[in-house]
Amino acid sequence: MNKLAKFFRIAVVFLLLADIGFLFMPVIKTVQENYPTDIYSQADFIKDTFSKFIMGKSGLKISGSQVLEIMVFVVLPALLSVIFMIVSIVAGSRQIISGFAAIVTAVLNIVFTTKATGIGQIYKKQYQDIVRLRGLNMIMILAVILIICGILIIITKPAKAKKNKDKDNMIPDVEQIHQEQIKPKYEFIDEARPEQAGTSAAEQVQNAQQVQSGEVTHDAGTAQNIENLQKAQPDDSGQGRPRGVMVGITGMYAGAEIPFKPGEELKFGRDNVNDVVFPEARKISRTHCTITWDAQKEEFYIVDNSSNGCFINEMDECIPQNLPIRLEVGTILDIGDDTNRFRLE
Repeated sequence: MNKLAKFFRIAVVFLLLADIGFLFMPVIKTVQENYPTDIYSQADFIKDTFSKFIMGKSGLKISGSQVLEIMVFVVLPALLSVIFMIVSIVAGSRQIISGFAAIVTAVLNIVFTTKATGIGQIYKKQYQDIVRLRGLNMIMILAVILIICGILIIITKPAKAKKNKDKDNMIPDVEQIHQEQIKPKYEFIDEARPEQAGTSAAEQVQNAQQVQSGEVTHDAGTAQNIENLQKAQPDDSGQGRPRGVMVGITGMYAGAEIPFKPGEELKFGRDNVNDVVFPEARKISRTHCTITWDAQKEEFYIVDNSSNGCFINEMDECIPQNLPIRLEVGTILDIGDDTNRFRLE
C-alpha cells in the first residue's frame, strides 16, 4: 500500500509540472475574415493583466470581474501547482495534502476551460470572434487525471505507525543488544573500570621472593598462598610463562616470533606503513588491525579495523570490529583467515 501511495504522489508531481507547462499552451484565438489570426495562452492573460494594472502599458479594456476571473482561474491554479508540487515531493505520510491540492487545482482548471472564451473577450475587437483551441481540451483531460490521482492518494495514504503506550518498549537499545550478544564470547577493555582488587600473579611471586629473603613478614595464610604460587611456577627454563610474543603458525611468518615491548602497539596490514606487513595476503586489509601487549596484566589487546575480520581459537565468527578486545595468552589468532595464523605467548 505504501508503494502504491508513493507512486500516485509522484504521478501528481509530474501532472502539476505539466499543468505549469500548459500555461504557455494556446487556448483561444481571435478570428475575422481578411484579418490575421491572433492566438493567446493563459500566460498572455497573466502578462496583459499585469501590464494593465501594474505597468499601465496595456491598451486592453479589462473589467474588474475579468481581472477576478483571471486571478482565480489562471493565477491561483498556477501558484497551487508550484506550491503543491514541492509539497508532494516532501509530503511523505502527510501526502493526503497532495491529494486535496491536486483536486482543488484540477477543479479550478476545469472551471477555466468553461470560462476561457468569456475571459478572452478582452482581446476581441469589432467583428472578431473568440474561438476555443485544442489546448483547452488538453487542460480538461489533465484536470480529470489530476482529480483521479488526488482521490487515489487520499485512499491509499500510508498507514501511520501505531504509538506504543508502553514507554519502556518504544525503541530497543541496539548497542545494548549487541553487547549482550557478544558478552559470552569476548571480554572488552573498559578503561574507566577501576583496577581489580589484589595483585597480579607476577606481583605475588615477587612478594613471595621478598618474603623468602626476609624483606617482609607474613602470616600463616600468606605463607600458604606463597607456597601454592611457588608450586604453580614453571621450572627454571621459563617455558610456558607469558612472553609478550606472537608466534607464527601458518603463512609468511610461520615459525617467526614477533616480540612486543610493554605497552607497545603494533599495526598489522598489507600497506608498508604497518609494523607487520603482509604484502601478498589478499584476505588482509591495507590497515587490518592493531595489537598491544600489556606486560603488567600479561594480556594482549586487539582492535580489528578490517573488512575480512580476525578470528580467535578457530571460531567461524570473526571478532567484533572497531572495538578493543582482550585476548589471553595462549589464544590462537587468525588475521584475515587461517592462512595467517599466530599463537599469543
